[in-house]
Order: sequence, then C-alpha cells, then structure tokens
Amino acid sequence: MLTAEIRTLVAQALNDSSLEVVHCAVSGGRQISVIIDRDPPRTVSANDLSTVSRNIRDRLQAAGFDKRTFNIQVNSPGLDRLLTRPKDFIRFKDETIKVRLKIKANGRRNFKGTLLGWHDDHFFMNPEEGGAQIGFNLNEVAEARLVPKFKQGSISQML
Repeated sequence: MLTAEIRTLVAQALNDSSLEVVHCAVSGGRQISVIIDRDPPRTVSANDLSTVSRNIRDRLQAAGFDKRTFNIQVNSPGLDRLLTRPKDFIRFKDETIKVRLKIKANGRRNFKGTLLGWHDDHFFMNPEEGGAQIGFNLNEVAEARLVPKFKQGSISQML
C-alpha cells in the first residue's frame, strides 16, 4: 500500500509540467528511484531533475511522511533508456533493443533485436540472430532497454 501511495505522489509531483514518469520504483521502503522524460520528447535538464526531486519531497511532507526518511533519486532516461509503456515501443520502432524476461521463453531469458512496434498489448521484435519474429506482453518482461547507437569515431572525438 505504501508503494502505491508513493507512486501516486510522484506522479502528482509532475502533474503541472510537460514532464512524465517513465519508471518509478520504491525499494527497501526508503529508496525512491524515478526516471522522467518530456512529452513531447525533449531534453531533460539538471534543473528539471532537481525541481522534480524537490516537488516529490514536498508532496511526501504534505502527505504526512517524514521526507528525510527517503532517499530520492530522479534521473533522465539516458541513452539506454528503459522501455516501460506502450508508447515507448511505438516511439522507438526500428531501433535495436535488449529484452530480459522474468521467466525463460524458448529456453532463453535474454533477447536482442530490432523493435517492430506495438500491437494488441504486445511488442514485437526481429531477433538479432535471425529466426521468426517474436512478441512479448509487458507482464513477461523484467526489463526492456534501447541499445545506444554511436557514430563511428564519436568516442574518440569526445576524448
């Protein structure tokens, strides 16, 4: 019950902005981890992260929680962003993704391939190693992430 209440407070902390919760997890009763993004997609700034963190603390306090009890971590999606919602699987169609299942399917838990999109409560992908297209319901998935793309030479340019 506490976890659901905290998740509701986190969502409310973003309610008045173009920001949205991509993922929210409460672990150990004290750690609140939140990933936020913009809708429509744009850069999430350091100022956005600190504002959301402060708003979450204020919401916790207003709801009667001791805000010092919680460690709040707010992040942007990053290059290897989590895919957690149907709209993520629609938005990143044709990108390479990694999927880890909760339990084995076809003797495997890990898959990598090209995201084909979302249809009938499932996302579909072409496995990297070839073979038939496969689909998964989000309930089967422990984690799905984008595989970052780097242009050749981009790392050496940063050094």
